[in-house]
Amino acid sequence: MVVQYGGAWGVYAPVTFHNGAKLIIQDGGSVECIHAMTNVDLRMDSGGTFLMDANLEGISSGKVIKATGKGFSIPSGGRMELYRGKITNSN
Repeated sequence: MVVQYGGAWGVYAPVTFHNGAKLIIQDGGSVECIHAMTNVDLRMDSGGTFLMDANLEGISSGKVIKATGKGFSIPSGGRMELYRGKITNSN
């Protein structure tokens, strides 16, 4: 899945990525995660934005469980706002 320039994707319910599929946030794209993304290979370009926070009721269920063997880095110029939630490895 690719979130392109000017695109935005909100994760408001649990999402599981089949076989560790990639989620790529390109320059000018943004993802807001207030629920769980599981088995994801998360990638970000230098101008991408990733926001993780609680839902409107203040409940923090936002989390990213990375695909086995995948890392996550924020490139220079990328923006990540992690108010609540966590990024972990798969078990």
